[in-house]
Amino acid sequence: MKYFYLITLILMSVSSSLIASDYAISVEEFDEIKLKVAVLNKNELMSREVELKNEISNLEIEQLNTQSPTKLKSSRARLGLLLAELSQVQKALLALGAVVITDQVISDDSKPDNIPPSITIIGSNPVTVELGSTYSDAGATATDNRDPFPLLTVSSNVD
Repeated sequence: MKYFYLITLILMSVSSSLIASDYAISVEEFDEIKLKVAVLNKNELMSREVELKNEISNLEIEQLNTQSPTKLKSSRARLGLLLAELSQVQKALLALGAVVITDQVISDDSKPDNIPPSITIIGSNPVTVELGSTYSDAGATATDNRDPFPLLTVSSNVD
């Protein structure tokens, strides 16, 4: 999280008034949206993104199905707010992704890995196989604190 605020600041450094005018909302409304989005965690941001997309889709359908100027005007205004918020939510998610990538690139791999991987054997353990019959290995899974996709290899000689 050490780079989150820096990256967020860079991504959101474009003038509020320019962005607010893109969505036909006031600078105050846009600043309020930015403050609202800034306090959300990753899960809340992802959830809010889905909610906003659904509401935007519903409003667009509503606009297609109405001829009322009053309804069209209010749905356009609401749509501007939703699109501005969606834009800020997506920028925040992008910033979080950049933080993760930056952390991975900058992380100190020179520290020793003192935690062994966890290996789980699939199927029965131990397995009994009759002499002369064939055996098919059920496999195994592994998890590691440093490697999200540890490579599993199997080798054996049976006497």
